[in-house]
Parts: sequence; structure tokens; C-alpha cells
Amino acid sequence: MTHPEGGFYSAEDADSEGIKGKFYVWSPDEIMEILGQKDGEWFCQYYGITPEGNFEGKSIPNRIHTQNLAHENEGVIAPLREKVFAARERRVHPHKDDKILTSWNGLMIAAMAIVGRVLNKPQYTKAAQKALDFILENLINEDGRLLARYRDGDAAYLAYLDDYAFLVWGLIELYQTTFDAEYLHKAIEFNKNMLDLFHDKENGGLFLYAKDGEKLIARPKEVYDGALPSGNSVAALNMLRLARITGDYHLEEKAYNQLNAFASIVQKKSFSTLIFSNGGYIGIISNKGDSFSWR
Repeated sequence: MTHPEGGFYSAEDADSEGIKGKFYVWSPDEIMEILGQKDGEWFCQYYGITPEGNFEGKSIPNRIHTQNLAHENEGVIAPLREKVFAARERRVHPHKDDKILTSWNGLMIAAMAIVGRVLNKPQYTKAAQKALDFILENLINEDGRLLARYRDGDAAYLAYLDDYAFLVWGLIELYQTTFDAEYLHKAIEFNKNMLDLFHDKENGGLFLYAKDGEKLIARPKEVYDGALPSGNSVAALNMLRLARITGDYHLEEKAYNQLNAFASIVQKKSFSTLIFSNGGYIGIISNKGDSFSWR
């Protein structure tokens, strides 16, 4: 799911050859055929591959019940896993959606940077850095405007709010993992561009579409946090974090204004705005009126 130059692809089908999960599931007999009886039995035990299966009669390899075997057996299991992986690569692959989206890559960059920092796994930090380099190299046009989608050498569509907000999040996490000031400078730059392009100067908050984008009947502002967070939620947290990192009082005021713009919605629909509510790590939602009280 990674482009050779670093960007992350979008998705992969569940089906291959018309069967859901066929590429990923195994039976004990298939494992024995690859590894032989002794190693095959050990591999099946390690990854929970059983005759009954855990998905429609076959097994998705997992470590749910064997986590305690992790460290002492990694040297034994690693070469077996490579053999099984090689066998899987000979199967018919599911269709891959190889679009590279700026917004989703921003989320991946943030996640990889956090994992690299928390688990002290530099390979994940490097993956985040490589993905960021891909975005900066391929998804900024000649006018310096961020773009939303790349595929087969073609970058297109002016970036939306989510693209900017999620990319800034990734840059902040990379800065906090590496303390390379260039990532902080880029985060500040893209955050400024985001405010210039999307900010609603009259009512607060950020529009989904930029002022230089296509002219639609309405410019919505999304704050719902579902499977993905909203751009407004992530932008609020980004501004709070950048303000605290840099000591920029004006940026902190903008962060408070961003939170206040949606305070009444958050109070009424708190479970649908959980990421936005994380702004409360420096304050609490006031029960009076439509504003936030800060501490």
C-alpha cells in the first residue's frame, strides 16, 4: 500500500477471484504444504490458524492468543513468515485503489510519526518522512497551492480543508518525534495558508471548500467526527498545539475562536464531535451560553 517514492495508496478490495478475503485467509493444509508438517504446525499455533477457522471456514492469521510468545520466538517465526508471505504474493491480488490522497496521507504521516516516537521504531518515522517528502514534491502546484490527489504522475484538484488540516497534524507529529525545526516551520506555513483560504471571517470556523475553489451554492462547514475526524476538529487541535509550541498568542486566540464557533453543536452532539472535544485538554465546555470557558 506504499508508492515506491513514499506516498500511501488509498484502499484495497476485500475480494479477489470473487471471494471475500481469499487473498488473506489460510487453512492448516495450505500452511503445511508451504512449511512442512513440523514448522507448519508451529506456525498455525502461533498465528491461530485452525481447521474451524475464524472467517468463513478459514483463518485470518492473528496473535490474539499468543502475544506472550512474541519476543522469544521471533527468530524462529520470522523465516517461516517470509515463506508464507512469498506464497501469498503468488496469489491473485485484490484490486488496489492507488490514488494518493493528501488528506489520508496526512493522517498516515501523523500515525507513523506517533508510532515511531512512542515505540522507538525509527522505521515508522522514516516512513512518515518519506510520505511527507512525496506530498511536498508531487502535490504542490507551481503557485504553491496544495493539491488533493495524485495518481500515475498526475496531481489534481485544489486541496480541501481536510487536506490542509490533516497534513498540518502530520507535520506537528513529525516535529515532536524528530525535533527537526523544518517540520514546525512547514506546519506553521500550511496552517497560515489554511486560515487564509478557508476561514469564515464573519461567523468563525473553517469552510470545507477554499475561497479560490469552485463556486458552489453553499460553502459547508463540517464538524462531525465519524470514521475520520472533521477538518475543523483537527484544525482546532492543530492551532492549540502550534500556539503552545511557539508561544504565539494570536494563534491561540484563533484556536479559541475556532472552538467557540462550534461550541453549541459540541454541547448538543458531544458523541459526534469527540475529536473536536479534545480541545478541552486546555479548557472545559461552559454550560452557560454558546461559548467555551478556558482554564
